[in-house]
Parts: sequence; C-alpha cells; structure tokens
Amino acid sequence: MNLLHDWGVNSNLLEIKDGSALRSKTPTQTSKNNLQLTADMVFVSAGEFFMGCNEERDTECDKDEKPGRMVNVPAFFIDKTEVTVVDYRRCVKAGRCSDSGLSAYDSCNWGKENRDNHPINCTVWNQAKAFCQWKGKRLPTEAEWERAARGKDGRKYPWGNQWEAKTANTVGVEDGFVETAPVGSYLAGASPYGALDMAGNVWEWTADWYDEKKKGRSARGGSWFEEPHFARTSNRDWLDPNDSNDYLGFRCAK
Repeated sequence: MNLLHDWGVNSNLLEIKDGSALRSKTPTQTSKNNLQLTADMVFVSAGEFFMGCNEERDTECDKDEKPGRMVNVPAFFIDKTEVTVVDYRRCVKAGRCSDSGLSAYDSCNWGKENRDNHPINCTVWNQAKAFCQWKGKRLPTEAEWERAARGKDGRKYPWGNQWEAKTANTVGVEDGFVETAPVGSYLAGASPYGALDMAGNVWEWTADWYDEKKKGRSARGGSWFEEPHFARTSNRDWLDPNDSNDYLGFRCAK
C-alpha cells in the first residue's frame, strides 16, 4: 500500500519520521533556514507492539486487559492532543457538529470562560465521530490508541513504568488542576511518539466496540476524575455511545 497516496497526501511535501509531527515543506520555507510548519498530528510507524497487560511491569491489570500479546498495526497519524473546545466550536459554526448536551454538567468546558484550550468534554460518541469526519479524519481504533500511547515495548504509562504525579492530570490537585487541564500541559508525559495527554485529563472515545456484545464503545486513557490506575496505557473502559460525561472527550486519527 502507498500510505501517502491512499491518504490523499502529496508525498513531495512531507518529511515523516516516526514519532514526529506531520511536517509540510514548501520551496519558500526550505529556502528560509529550513523553517517548517507542523500540523496537529504525530506519525506512528507500522509494526508490532505489545498490547494489553504486561505482567512483567504491571501488577494492576484488570481482566479485560488480558492476555497481553503482540499486535501488528499499519502506520497512521494521530492527534498530538485531545480535541479542544475552540476546535470543536469551529465545527459547530460550520454546521457539521452539534452542541447538544455539551453543557449538561457544571464541569463541562463548553461555554465556559478561559476554557478554549481545554479538551472538549461531555460529548457522545457520534459527536466525536462527526468532528473527526469534518476534519477528514476518524476515531482511532483501540490498537492504534494504545500503540500511540505506549510505543512498542509494553510500558505501563506513556512516559515509562513509574507513576509521576505531576506528569498527568488525574484525581486530586497535586498535578495542578482540579478538573481538566489545557491540552499539552504535561510535556514530560509525552508518549514515545510525542502524543500528549494520553494519561489522564479526559477519557477518549475510540472507534471500537468494547466487546462482541456491542453494548458499549471503548474509551481509553483515564481522566482528571479518577485514580492513576485508570491512566495506565493498557487500561480499558466502556460507555454507552449515548453517554455524555465531563470526564470524556476524544482525539482523531487518520
């Protein structure tokens, strides 16, 4: 498969490196000290990675994370951060996204002052899907999400195997925030590919059903509302696609 042409990307305008932002170069930019514009996605190369419970490094695994196994994933792009309030507002203004239910809870970011760069939360699954489609993207699969979060080596958290309280937004104030944090607030918590906020802040919708019963869609990453246990890279949860919560958001892939 010609990855770039299948995605409708002009390969002559790209420099793609595993774990780097999607970079576009024009002749003018190249002539000005190789200045480059970076988009809002990072590139994750094709290959195998360890998915699920890594019992050699993680004693907190839940049953739905087992068995751990090697999984092969084609190359893809994924958003560097969770989708923000300001990004979602553009979709609503374009008539492609709905703002229904986005203010259902006091902790919803929609309509709040000084929350433009916070993740859009309180979205149902179809709202997340519609936004990604508007951007020419899609929701990531669980395998893609986990690969982007932990890399190839089965690490427990995006940054390694030891919990760092100030490296992700989970329950409590030690991380600096009571509720959501602006996206990209924890640079030290970056994944091996440079994706941010893949531990904590908000749970993230994925494209997949949680299991064969198809009663709920999978969500990944934990949130500001919960303990670090849920921010582990292999941790899984499920929600009814019509659920809307202040600890739930999303990012897109392509």
